[in-house]
Amino acid sequence: MLEKTSVIPLYEQLAEVLKSRMIMGEIKPGDKLESESEMVEKYGVGRLTVRSALAQLVEMGYLEKVQGKGTFCKAAGETNYLNIEVVLDMGNIYFIPTYYVKGISEVLTANNCNFIISDTNSNAESLCTTLEQILTKNCSGVIFQLTQVDLSPDIRTRLLSSITAFNNRGIPCIMIDSQIEKAGISYVMLDEFAGGARVAEHFAANGHRRCAVAYRPNCCDALQRYNGFCKAAGDFRMSAPMELGCDETLESDLLNAVQQGVTGIFGYNDDIAVKCIRILKQHGIAVPEKVSVIGFDDSYLASTSDPQLTTVSHPKETMGNHTARALLKLIKKQIRAPYTEMFHPELIRRSSCSYVSE
Repeated sequence: MLEKTSVIPLYEQLAEVLKSRMIMGEIKPGDKLESESEMVEKYGVGRLTVRSALAQLVEMGYLEKVQGKGTFCKAAGETNYLNIEVVLDMGNIYFIPTYYVKGISEVLTANNCNFIISDTNSNAESLCTTLEQILTKNCSGVIFQLTQVDLSPDIRTRLLSSITAFNNRGIPCIMIDSQIEKAGISYVMLDEFAGGARVAEHFAANGHRRCAVAYRPNCCDALQRYNGFCKAAGDFRMSAPMELGCDETLESDLLNAVQQGVTGIFGYNDDIAVKCIRILKQHGIAVPEKVSVIGFDDSYLASTSDPQLTTVSHPKETMGNHTARALLKLIKKQIRAPYTEMFHPELIRRSSCSYVSE
């Protein structure tokens, strides 16, 4: 178990062994550790080695010594200060994750928390690795965001293992703008399905019966928005929407849709919606006189496009603020896990959608 020929000191090896037992839940918050004598016999080391290992873990916040009673595993929320880890997908310039950062940092700073923000680099495996590394630290709580692409079975297994390990150590985790179904983890997110439905409702109210949706089926939020649109389209007796690609086929798909009588285009985000407007204008198709376009996210693109884009709100800063407050309440045991909050999207009316006569 301990390698006496290793260049790593025995007390550091023992500290890692004990820390791993705590991370995996073998030793739980509040549990009393074996006595020094028992550890000397169990691990085949001297008493000084045991004391040095325990002292290191006490300093790191994993353990606490109680005079006359022994050494106990310490819950993350019992430290005198809070170390918060925030893991976000910072690589999407369009999405401006700094809005999340602003909302989160305002709350954590106001509550005198130490916090580190890490980037997943839009990579699910990178997210898993970061969470696994956090498990080796003295962490009080975690906020993290999934990447947009569907999780592979292996990645899902790794994420669930990390979540279980955090639970075993008594470290609250909360997801922002994403969730893992049936994982029993706290989350704060936008109701993407309802947002897509709201777009279809607005098109229907303005007389549009044939619409198209430009979206990426492998993106979780895009698929939910599309499904919401389809459900509402059926409820309002609209035709099933045509599906448009978002990359090299967008232009040809879009023009084909217009030729087939489509009068309403839903871009699953503002970036795609604005691209649709540009393509239509390049081909002499007036927006919104001939074709109406609606986006999603209410990003900076929505208010700077010509015409300004009707879109669906995505209150990122407010969600970041709410998520951080919820995490602090979980740490302080003021609310119970799993905590969930679903934000309801609102339609922001601008000038890219108009009424069309049937």
